[in-house]
Amino acid sequence: MSTLALRIYYIFSNSFPPPVGDAMFYSKMAKQFLETGILGFNQTEPNAYVTPGLPLLLSAVYAMFDTGPLGFQLTQV
Repeated sequence: MSTLALRIYYIFSNSFPPPVGDAMFYSKMAKQFLETGILGFNQTEPNAYVTPGLPLLLSAVYAMFDTGPLGFQLTQV
């Protein structure tokens, strides 16, 4: 079995806890960007506390696959 198939099987056969810490804030930041167009780390106003690369990537994935973790997990595979 190829490693791609194993990784996809692992994603679909397990349940994962919701993100915590920075992962949670990056996810919130990406969702906020989709809703309001504002990039703000743990705030509702724009700020430059983190670089925008990951939140923008998450926003693109969320726009294509919905805001659940499955789309981003498949993107990582």
